[in-house]
Amino acid sequence: MTMLPHKEKVRLIEFVREFENRTGGFNFPRETPASIVETYNGVMLFNELGFGYGNPLTKEFVRKLELNTDLPLEHLYRLAKVSEILCMPDKTSEIRESVLDRKYRRSGRLTDAYYSVLLEEMLDVSGVLTTDLLEHARTRKIKKLKFMSECQKYIAVKKHAGLEVEADEAISWIRATQSCDGGFGFLPGSTSFLENVYSALDSLRMLRSAPLDIRACEDFVLSCRSKEGAFGRQIMALPSLEHSLIAVRSLKIIDGMRVRDHSDYG
Repeated sequence: MTMLPHKEKVRLIEFVREFENRTGGFNFPRETPASIVETYNGVMLFNELGFGYGNPLTKEFVRKLELNTDLPLEHLYRLAKVSEILCMPDKTSEIRESVLDRKYRRSGRLTDAYYSVLLEEMLDVSGVLTTDLLEHARTRKIKKLKFMSECQKYIAVKKHAGLEVEADEAISWIRATQSCDGGFGFLPGSTSFLENVYSALDSLRMLRSAPLDIRACEDFVLSCRSKEGAFGRQIMALPSLEHSLIAVRSLKIIDGMRVRDHSDYG
């Protein structure tokens, strides 16, 4: 990753370690118990930055987590990724059974469809993306989407299912949400936040396109970095594990876009 030199990666990892719970897992803020979300953010940051991670206490924390019907697909996906990175095949198998047996809590249909796709691809299974979820995604239209994150999910589901995406319309809508500060808003004309930058970049990546001003986008991401070397959701915001992971992934996508020939972009 060209935009974060090694010393900056080390600084970020030092920030991440501050939120490693002494009994395993990660928590944010520090005063809260370890959680699935923050453990995913912490472990994934180690992985994305190229640092090994294998704390046995975190493995034990993950192993003891019960897969009950109150867990949404989003959490099951996070647990599956953590289990994969920590080399816990027994936990991965348990998650696969829970997913295929429909032992999870329903969320929004587009959200469930999106994480069904991610789980199918990661676990190499089929049947998680149910007919009703696929039909919901199939009948949605770009112009009817409300937020940038919905656009990312919509494109991922349609491409996974081999359905046609209104690429030109999608690219135009996404590019129109880029603000003068280089970031992206929830909608055209709205305030830039780092989570929208990632959703926009990932959407454009899937469509083999790029922002109109990729340099300004990079500058916005880097401007969200705090003095601790971590990232907040916008300039001057407090840094978090979640937004640090989003920033790293965004910078990686920008790197990938720069590697490709400019003529590939729509």
